[in-house]
Amino acid sequence: MNSSGVGPMPLSSALSSAHQAVVNARLNSLTQEHKFAKKCKHLKRMMKDLLWENSILFNHLQRGITETNICNEERRRLTRKLIGKINKHVIPLRKPLPSCITISTTGSHKIQFPSGAARTLTGLPERPKESISVSTAAQAKGRKKAHSDKRYVQPIPLDNTGRPIFPIELPGIEVHCLGEIDNKRPAYHTEDLLYPVGFCSSREFAASSDPTQTTLYTCTVNDNGTEPKFEMSGEDTLTVFKGRTPDECVASLIAAINETLPPARHLPSLPPNKGAEFFGLSIPTIHHLIQGCLGTRRCLRYKPVRYETSRLPPPASASTLLDVHLSYTAFREKCLK
Repeated sequence: MNSSGVGPMPLSSALSSAHQAVVNARLNSLTQEHKFAKKCKHLKRMMKDLLWENSILFNHLQRGITETNICNEERRRLTRKLIGKINKHVIPLRKPLPSCITISTTGSHKIQFPSGAARTLTGLPERPKESISVSTAAQAKGRKKAHSDKRYVQPIPLDNTGRPIFPIELPGIEVHCLGEIDNKRPAYHTEDLLYPVGFCSSREFAASSDPTQTTLYTCTVNDNGTEPKFEMSGEDTLTVFKGRTPDECVASLIAAINETLPPARHLPSLPPNKGAEFFGLSIPTIHHLIQGCLGTRRCLRYKPVRYETSRLPPPASASTLLDVHLSYTAFREKCLK
């Protein structure tokens, strides 16, 4: 007997208890494995369902992207077709070029000045595609944030390749050639304006010989070495008005017109930067096109301007028609009546 007064446990009972414990342990392990297997089976089923659902969503997305691309291609095709039909009706209605400008079969413009000089340029250079150096890119990156305000330009007729059709007709002015950007000489651009060599425009204004009559002035920007030369020539006389800046060139024209008018009817002095507007260099639509020409990004002092296309005429168009320095109608109302 043991100390508790209970006799020793029979051997058969001890063996049966140990066997029962082993059996219970095996049953518990089998139950856990069954639970894990059941959970694993459930997770596999969930993964298959998710993969199937993702494949269906991917097919729907791929189909949507394909349909969108087809619609975009169709829209571009219809846009090109519409532009072509519009240009067929617009081009015959355009005014003839000034007598000093001729266009060859290759599309180049030949400008013949009264002094006998001539220059041949192409219409519109392509947009920049070349890579620029790191130093130039760093300088450009630091200055491009100066003018963040948006300005609006009016749409103009384009050809099938998206380039403007010359001459570009705007209120009171026609542009025949945009010229070429010269980014190696700092005098050919400022912080606000670009002076492309070969730029050519025409504007009707009072004749310098007889202000009661109008004449067509051809305005050009020419290469003059270290700085550009701005010239204007009217069809009424052989006089060529020249200047180192657009303001200086237009001021000489204003002075010539005032010589033929009584002092009481003289034109007022030319406001700053009005000469660039007379040439068309600062008109938003033309400035936007010049800004997109090849080489603009290498003009270190120039600060680009953000533009957006507007279907409505810009507010500057109405003010141009009332400006005595830009519109012959306003000049006649102020100085001839």
